[in-house]
Amino acid sequence: MAVNVVKLVKLFEAALDVLQKNKLKMLVEGGNFVFFFIFSNDVFGAGEGSRVTFAKMKDPQDTDNNPGWLKEASFTASNLTKMGQGVQLQMLFTSRDVPNLEVISKDEALSTLEAFFQQEKDQEGQ
Repeated sequence: MAVNVVKLVKLFEAALDVLQKNKLKMLVEGGNFVFFFIFSNDVFGAGEGSRVTFAKMKDPQDTDNNPGWLKEASFTASNLTKMGQGVQLQMLFTSRDVPNLEVISKDEALSTLEAFFQQEKDQEGQ
C-alpha cells in the first residue's frame, strides 16, 4: 500500500511541475511582452514602447539621445519572476539602470524562469 502512495505523490508532483511550466509559458507569451531582460537576478518583460525607449537610450546616434532627454527618459517593465510568485510588480527604469540590464530572448526568459522556480522548489524540499 505504501508504494502506491509514493507513486501517487510522485504523479501529483509531476502534474504540479507541468502546471507551473504552463503558467510560466502563459506569463511570458501572453503578456504582450516583446522585450525581455534580467535585472538584479529577476526576469523582466516589457512592451514595444519600452523596447523603443531602451533602444534609443543605448544608441548615441539616435536623434532623441541627448543629455536632457536621457535625464528624463524612462520605461516600465513587469517583474516576471515576482509575477510567477503571484506578486504584481512593475518597475520604472532610467538611463542609470541600462548598463545593468542583460537583454535576453523570450526563450531565454522562459528557461531562466523555469530554472529559478525549479531551484526554489528544490530548496523547499530540503
